Amino acid sequence: MSKVQWVAGHFEEVLGAALLSAMACLAFANVVTRYLFHYPLAFTEEIEVNSLVWLTMLGTSAAFRKGCHLRMLFIYDKFSPLLQKIV
Repeated sequence: MSKVQWVAGHFEEVLGAALLSAMACLAFANVVTRYLFHYPLAFTEEIEVNSLVWLTMLGTSAAFRKGCHLRMLFIYDKFSPLLQKIV
């Protein structure tokens, strides 16, 4: 594995962990402000949704790189051996 791939892989994992932590902190802050001050933070939901999209893409890429991505084997097994090699 090249140095660039190693750095990119760890960057994805660190960024994903940071996004997940930020989402948890924003959700907690939103709950606190809603119940203590009776005024929710308006921007938190949009940031959380966009962060979830980015987290999904980063997680998919990291899982694919590690070979942990789920496959649809029930469809794959129905292919001919030649088509299985191509796929």
